[in-house]
Amino acid sequence: MNIELTDELIRDTLREHKVITKERVMDCGRWKTKKVGYDRHINKSYQSICNDLVCRVCRKKRRDIIRTRHYIQNQSLIAKGGETLLLTLTIPHSAKDTLNDLYKRFRKSISQMKESRIWRKLRKEIGMEYHYDTIEITKNDNGFHIHNHITLGCFRNKLSLQQIKDFIFITWKNCTSKNGFRRISKKGLDVSQTPLGGHSGETDTKDNGYLEKLEYLSCKYKTDRKYKHPTLTEEQIDRDIRTINSSMRGAKRGKTYNKHTGK
Repeated sequence: MNIELTDELIRDTLREHKVITKERVMDCGRWKTKKVGYDRHINKSYQSICNDLVCRVCRKKRRDIIRTRHYIQNQSLIAKGGETLLLTLTIPHSAKDTLNDLYKRFRKSISQMKESRIWRKLRKEIGMEYHYDTIEITKNDNGFHIHNHITLGCFRNKLSLQQIKDFIFITWKNCTSKNGFRRISKKGLDVSQTPLGGHSGETDTKDNGYLEKLEYLSCKYKTDRKYKHPTLTEEQIDRDIRTINSSMRGAKRGKTYNKHTGK
């Protein structure tokens, strides 16, 4: 008999098999009671909510909130004559690189780029009202691949897409080099127009699609003992889930940076 793998079932299965061990997530979805009332004599039932992005259920709820917020923000900007641009940044990588090391150096490169003189000049030239990041992670035979989609909300932009790309390439090349990445080319950078903000449906920091695929496969293994993925073992899948969650710990998800902060 086929079992429907709901988000709740996947979360609970990963907890049961210790793929997820974070304390606050372990209680998510469980019913508890607390004392309420003037003299604390009433027992009130409530369902625990962790609101942690390690939790598949809470992560999807937060993603929907972020999607709506970004959509409204982008729609408002376009209605008054502005535009949204999508800047994509990538880095060289190999199968020998660990995700934790790649991610730390990648985040540091992004921070340094946004602190650079070129970034500050670019903000002024394109009339950047705000921006937000979507860092995506995938994995193939060459290891983990990380790239960042930065949605730029612009008003009275003075530059062409090629001019923006030239601006960004100079500072991105310098920042990645400082953090130990191999020399990058312009093929690893792209700027395009995007209606209402591409990738605005995802949260800042990680691509949920790849992680959710791994979570689904892990649960499939654990609930259907006859299941076998053509290329991934259960141990590999569980290891990658733990690696992604540990590497992303503490990141600011869904944050929109306005024209005053710029970072």
